[in-house]
Amino acid sequence: MTKYFTSLVVDAQREGIVDKDLDASDIARYMYVFVQGILTIGRVKNDLESVKNDLKPGLLRILGVSE
Repeated sequence: MTKYFTSLVVDAQREGIVDKDLDASDIARYMYVFVQGILTIGRVKNDLESVKNDLKPGLLRILGVSE
């Protein structure tokens, strides 16, 4: 999964969407950990709405991208 996220970050950096000074592998790892945490919280709370509401804005914040 982190390889996918790393590729996503590198592509976004190439397109000028994400800051080129960020380390793509670090950002990918943060994204992976965030997704796992959101999914775990959703399971524990049995609340899919929290996953739906928090996943996209959280990932965009990690990437430093505004909606």
